[in-house]
Amino acid sequence: MAYPLSNGSVTSLSDILSYTDTVNWIIGATKTGKTTFLSHFIGSLPRGKDIYVLDTSGKYVDNELAQIESVKILPIDSQLNEECLEKLPPNSFVIVDDFQLLTKTSQWQRVINYCAHHFHLSIFLVVHSHQNTEGLHYALKNACNIYLTYSNNSKYFLKSLAHGKYFNFFCKHWREGIQNKHICFINTYQSVIISYIDKLLFNKLQSPVEMSDMTDMDSNTLGDIEEKRWIITNLSGNQTKDNSLSNTVSNEHDLEGHFYKELNVSYSKQQFPKMFKITRCLLKKGVLGQDELILGKENLMDFLAFTQRFVTKQKESKSGSDESVTEFRSFGFSNVTSRNKNKKPKKSKKDKKRWKRLCHALIQHGVTIPLTLLKNPVAKKYFQ
Repeated sequence: MAYPLSNGSVTSLSDILSYTDTVNWIIGATKTGKTTFLSHFIGSLPRGKDIYVLDTSGKYVDNELAQIESVKILPIDSQLNEECLEKLPPNSFVIVDDFQLLTKTSQWQRVINYCAHHFHLSIFLVVHSHQNTEGLHYALKNACNIYLTYSNNSKYFLKSLAHGKYFNFFCKHWREGIQNKHICFINTYQSVIISYIDKLLFNKLQSPVEMSDMTDMDSNTLGDIEEKRWIITNLSGNQTKDNSLSNTVSNEHDLEGHFYKELNVSYSKQQFPKMFKITRCLLKKGVLGQDELILGKENLMDFLAFTQRFVTKQKESKSGSDESVTEFRSFGFSNVTSRNKNKKPKKSKKDKKRWKRLCHALIQHGVTIPLTLLKNPVAKKYFQ
C-alpha cells in the first residue's frame, strides 16, 4: 500500500514498517502490552523463521512467548554482544527483554551500530524506561524504528524526542490506546507516526488507524511542522481518504524507493535523513528522474553536495609568511584542512552561475526546500 508523504512524495507502508537488518525498540511500562504485541508479531512471521529470546530476567520461562514452538530461549548467561549474535543464523528474529539490565555500554552500542546490519538480524530491544542505562536515551533519540505502548514512560520519552513533535499526536490517541493496550509506531527517518500499529500488522481494523507525516519545516521553532494525516480503514486495496493517487503517484513511489536505497548506501545514518528529505522535495515536483539528473541537467549527488557546502574560508598565517591555510567544509559534516603555498582559493564564476541557474529553475517549477535542510548560505539565499 502506498501513501503520499510531504505534499506529493510517496512511500509504501512496508518501507515505513521495515524491521529487517536493524535494531527496533519497544518502550513501555510493565503490563502495558509489550509481551502480547511480541507474541502476535511472532505469530505473524513466516514459518521456519529462527526466533530467539535473550532472557535477562527469567520471566519468559512461564509466559506466552515460551509456549510458542518456534521460539528458542538463549542461555541465561548469554550476552548481547558480537560473539553471541554472530553464531545465530542470518535473518533471525532476536528479542532482548529488560534491556536496561544490560549495562555494558560498549557491547550494546556495537550491536546497534554493526551487528544487526552485518549479520542480517532483526533485533527487538524491550525497554521499560529510558532513564536507567548509560547512553540509552541518546541511542533512542537516534533510533529509526520505535514502538511505544500507551504508558507514562512512553509519554515522558516523547517529550524529548525531536523537540516533542510527536507528543500531541500520541496524547490524542491516549484513551483508546491505554484501554486496549495498543502500540504506537514511529519511523524517525521518515518522520511518520502511526497511532495503533498492532491493528495494521495483525489485520484488526475494526476501527480506523491514523497515520501522520511530520516532516520538519524549521527545527529552530518548536511546533513549526509540516504535517499531513491519513485515516487507514482498509488494507485490502490501495484506497485512502486521499483519492488522488494515480499512475503518476505510483511512478513517484518507485522513484522514491530507488533513491531511498541509493542514498541510504551513500550517506551515514546522520546524513541520510536530511539528504533524503531534500530529494523528496525534488521528487514531489517531478524535477528528478530515474537517471538521477535534476531537470535533465545536473546530477543529484552534486546538488546535494552544493546544498551542504559551507563557504570556503582562507586563514592567513600568524607568522606573516606567504603560507596560508584554506579550510574546506564539504557536506557540512567534516572538515578538511589543506596548505597551499602562494595560492589563493579561486572562486569559479562559472560554477556559481551554474547553481544559481538551477536553483532559480527549481523555484520556477515550484520546488521549496526547508532552510533548515540547507547548510550552504548561498543555497539558503536562493530558496529563502
